[in-house]
Amino acid sequence: MKDSTQAMNILEAHALYQSYKQAAREGQCSPHAVGFLDTCDRSGPGEIIGQLKQAKHVGPVNGG
Repeated sequence: MKDSTQAMNILEAHALYQSYKQAAREGQCSPHAVGFLDTCDRSGPGEIIGQLKQAKHVGPVNGG
């Protein structure tokens, strides 16, 4: 079950990453989000999840 939870977190992280990217393109990105995107772009998907957990954006999957 741990694998499906991690997969869900990856999907959630990717969705949030994409929304931050869109906001950045529209010039509506907070300094925190810009730093977050910077780190993600340099480090890849694993780091995205780490950053999100640190930022408290990704919680447990529903029911999980």
